[in-house]
Amino acid sequence: MNKSKGSRLLSCYDEKRHNLIRRINFAWAVESDENKKQKKSSKESAVTQWQWQSIVENIQLAHQELSKQMML
Repeated sequence: MNKSKGSRLLSCYDEKRHNLIRRINFAWAVESDENKKQKKSSKESAVTQWQWQSIVENIQLAHQELSKQMML
């Protein structure tokens, strides 16, 4: 395999990887300074745990999709 072909494959892989990462919604992680200063109730804590679970699942799905595409 020549170097330019390898570079194209890598850039294609990187492009697909970046597109999958862009689909992950990180908006929940951005909080205003006021929200950070307030104590979280147990309900808010449960929501935060669910949101972390959601991001982990999204990353796992993106990884699976990338793995499938790399096999093609």
